[in-house]
Amino acid sequence: LFVVVGAAITMVIQSSAATFAIVMVMAVKGWIPFEMACAIVLGSNIGTTITPILASFGANLTAKKAALAHFMFNFFGSIWTVVFYYPFCALIVWVTKVMGQGDPTALLSFVDNTDPAIINALNDGTLDLTNPANQQLASTFTANQAYVSFGLSIFHTLFNTINICIMIWLTGLYVKIVTRLIPAKPEEEENES
Repeated sequence: LFVVVGAAITMVIQSSAATFAIVMVMAVKGWIPFEMACAIVLGSNIGTTITPILASFGANLTAKKAALAHFMFNFFGSIWTVVFYYPFCALIVWVTKVMGQGDPTALLSFVDNTDPAIINALNDGTLDLTNPANQQLASTFTANQAYVSFGLSIFHTLFNTINICIMIWLTGLYVKIVTRLIPAKPEEEENES
């Protein structure tokens, strides 16, 4: 569901970077869990294909084929990730910890087990930090926020890296599919060469 939400948001605003930023803010404030944020980021990879698709409507045959190939690359890449979603998220948590960061899923537990008024004050920057207990809460909250940010960045980077490593072997198949779905008319073939 949240993959679809991420795709829809990105199609509307036509910027996967903006979607990533919105999701990052929501996740680091503890409003959504890490796994949900990852799903929205995954959907933004599909949604970002709308821009070249729209641009290709008035363009030549090559642009149309490139837009379709871009969509297929992101769509099928997202499909394998959805199939292995929970193991992939567990891999991201493991990689994040191995790289010297903490558990990106820990922020939600911290938020759930802390007084909502304190969480609001932490998010607003209005918590009284002269109190040592509040200093400890602020320190833990800030560290967990950094883990979430790092984890989302690792998710996006690792997804794209693995996607390239898988999809590079399917380039010939993509060319055949795109050519079959968008066949060239004889006059277009002459113009393309």
